[in-house]
Amino acid sequence: MTDVTKSSWQAYYKSKRNLLLFELISSIKNLHQHPLFKEIYKFVKLNPNDQSKLILETGIGIGTFSIGLANLGYRIVGIDLSSDALKVLKEFIIKNKINNLNLIQADIRAIPLQSVFSHVLSLGVIEHFQNPILALKQTIIPLSPVSLLFIDTPNKDGLFNRIYSIRRRYEQKKGIWPLGFERSFSIKELRKFFEIVKMEPLIEMNLDVKLALAAATHFSSHINSIRIIQRILNIFFHILNPIIKRIPSFITNFLGFYSIIIASKCKNK
Repeated sequence: MTDVTKSSWQAYYKSKRNLLLFELISSIKNLHQHPLFKEIYKFVKLNPNDQSKLILETGIGIGTFSIGLANLGYRIVGIDLSSDALKVLKEFIIKNKINNLNLIQADIRAIPLQSVFSHVLSLGVIEHFQNPILALKQTIIPLSPVSLLFIDTPNKDGLFNRIYSIRRRYEQKKGIWPLGFERSFSIKELRKFFEIVKMEPLIEMNLDVKLALAAATHFSSHINSIRIIQRILNIFFHILNPIIKRIPSFITNFLGFYSIIIASKCKNK
């Protein structure tokens, strides 16, 4: 992660503080319906060999999904480089008396933890590093032989990300992109990264358009202050959903925005 990227994220969290806090409060209400959270919850239940259920989230940001897991009783440690992001999250934690989510300000390339975690979450993190393999190597240090890693990045092959990338590259060229360095990866590229760091992919998926549609429906449910927009969006998604369900998976994966891999340490290496 470059100094420009660090400062960009600090500026982003500082300038968007009130909006992010509102977003966090709104998101938690119906988080159990969010498609990505459903996948994460399935993930934390995958590991019958480790009953400790101590979960690490690297690059936690405002911590929406970790709060959801903490509310289900899991013990969470979250690290992030941005003090402003952690301030927003800490304010929410204190106000809501969440005692099982601990925060540490740190760079994921030098994780200052000795604990061995049952699960590690890396949600939209390594794509912000110019050396993603180094970031991934450091991320897996707290993993034991029976621990699991859940990682997602923007899907390089997805149509939505291709469109998003055009805007990102244009704004990066103009020097107005707000989030510093960023790229995207295909499932194939992530698989290669895991091979290099001696991790074994167990589950591979794209957050395809079916899940994206569900996420958009979930998002529209929190626009309470703009009820007419909420109603229009709900009607639109209600009409579109049965059509999307009939589209073959190989097409919806092409439309997927996120590449997701769940992996464990290779037992034979």
